[in-house]
Amino acid sequence: MMDRVQATLNYSLDNGRPIDYYFYDPDPSLLLNPPGTDVHQVDIENGWPRAASFSADREGFEIREFEGSFTDYEDEAAVKSAFYAQVIDFVRANTGAKRVVVFDHTIRRRLPPDLNQQT
Repeated sequence: MMDRVQATLNYSLDNGRPIDYYFYDPDPSLLLNPPGTDVHQVDIENGWPRAASFSADREGFEIREFEGSFTDYEDEAAVKSAFYAQVIDFVRANTGAKRVVVFDHTIRRRLPPDLNQQT
């Protein structure tokens, strides 16, 4: 496993103005401040060797092994009733949270190569 990769990340420059993004052509007189215009090459390190040292209170995140038993990701109702429950129990046990709310999830799937079959 690689311990480090180099990547280009697009940051937003803090110039004292709020970030703006238009889905239409704005008035040409506007001084725009679009996101992601401050480009940097950065090293991204594998965090697993240091997983035990990360703290949500200090770093804003933690890395933990999750060995849930759920496998039926095609069944949306089962995801919400069974998998959410496993995730909630895991988060509660590892953070001491009194209340855990799952508010969003994304399931990534390979799409069929035929564009007509993709939804």
